[in-house]
Amino acid sequence: MSKTDVHYESTTMTTRNAALLTLLSLAVPVLTGCHKIVIAPADPVGAGGPVLVSAQPSYITLPVTVKLSDVSTLINQQAPRRVADTDHIHITIPHIHPHGLFHKPTVTHDPIEVAHIDYNAERGDIKLAGSGDKISVSTSFNGGGRLVPPDITADASGSVAGSSTLTVTQDYSLKPVIDLNVNIDHAAVLNGISVKGLVQDKVNDAINKFKGQIGPVIGQMVDLRKHAQDAWTKLPASIAVPGTKDLWITLDPQAFMLDGPHANADTVTAVLSLKVQVKTLLQAEQPTAPPRVALPNISAPPADNKFHLSVPIEVVPEELNKELALLIRDKVISTVEFDNGSEVAVINAVTVLPSGNQFYLKVGFAGVKGTWAKNVRGTLIFEVHPVLSADKQTLSFDKVDYTVETANTLKGLGLEVLLNAGRPIIVSILQKKIVVPFSHPLQEAQSKANAEVAKLKLPPPITLKFNLDDLAPQDLLVYGNKIYLGLGATGVASATY
Repeated sequence: MSKTDVHYESTTMTTRNAALLTLLSLAVPVLTGCHKIVIAPADPVGAGGPVLVSAQPSYITLPVTVKLSDVSTLINQQAPRRVADTDHIHITIPHIHPHGLFHKPTVTHDPIEVAHIDYNAERGDIKLAGSGDKISVSTSFNGGGRLVPPDITADASGSVAGSSTLTVTQDYSLKPVIDLNVNIDHAAVLNGISVKGLVQDKVNDAINKFKGQIGPVIGQMVDLRKHAQDAWTKLPASIAVPGTKDLWITLDPQAFMLDGPHANADTVTAVLSLKVQVKTLLQAEQPTAPPRVALPNISAPPADNKFHLSVPIEVVPEELNKELALLIRDKVISTVEFDNGSEVAVINAVTVLPSGNQFYLKVGFAGVKGTWAKNVRGTLIFEVHPVLSADKQTLSFDKVDYTVETANTLKGLGLEVLLNAGRPIIVSILQKKIVVPFSHPLQEAQSKANAEVAKLKLPPPITLKFNLDDLAPQDLLVYGNKIYLGLGATGVASATY
């Protein structure tokens, strides 16, 4: 369509609207007999139902720590400290076995012991230390041997050192891979026989016995599955925010993630992250809990390890009405012209009306000039949708339209001029002219939200710690006959049992 066509179409519609307004303006006095007409639609009523403020995934971290010194103590109690045995030295000697005069003798080569070595090895304390995803293992040992005959002794000493990687499988099991090496620093020789090999073999045997215990002991002390199962089972399905009415938070666990384990000096830390679908609800009754599935396997670590929660804070309507009154006082909203200015009315009041989970504006209306307008006064009620600016500093309204009660009242009074052709004129004024400051209600709401977040807690035996990082205003909503501002709280939540 060309610009000329658009202009023509617009001009045609304007002409039609003007003609309709003129026709209706002539009809109204005939129907009313020039009496004053009072528009008084009933206020919308309704209890309203539950309001879902927000639903978003969040994460609750459960740090699990273990002291390596405690692990060392347990291993030192369970692992043998001393090994001792005897190594027998044999030589093979031929034996001739006769079988009579007519049979050839047979020969066997039989071993006989010519000496033996009694040896022993005793370890020191097993020490564990951590760094990154590895645990270092170390201990020292002393040992020796006694050759009989001729009954002489020799000693040996050395150390054991190695490391263990910390690996957790999807079923929460800790599967460390331990690599240890024996180093003989000193070993004497007994009549040309070195005890080094003997001691090293026996120390290796002892190491293989206790290194297999390191993983199970750490796993037993960390016990990720138990921690995860406790959190999964004991997390409440819903909680009421202390000090509030009809405000509920539901918690539906979805998955478990794992960060770690990480070792640092004497401490090993694994952080379980419980992914929870968090809903904030305004409703009278406690929300029904969804069925909880069995504990799932560990999944990949979360990209966002934050806890997200919307906190609705009540906004007093009088605060908004004061700002709306200033628009009337300063004549930001004033004259409404119909039929090219031949019919004139004024808007003399605007107030907010929350009811039945819906936002409304009550508009005071009085005609001052014209064939029909000067005889009309009263109240027009509009359904509206509140809109906060991008910086949340101002409030305006869109989706403005008459309530059903208002439309029916206008029709019953024969005021089709306001119901039809006059409607877009008034709607346009309300949508364009009503822009009120919202900074003061916002500041009050943020202050109250900080206090509400500080009250958050879970029932025993769970202790919840929430560190708030950010508190961002979201949207206005209505629950019953109260106005709320949702504020998005973001932070780090950790739980202990």
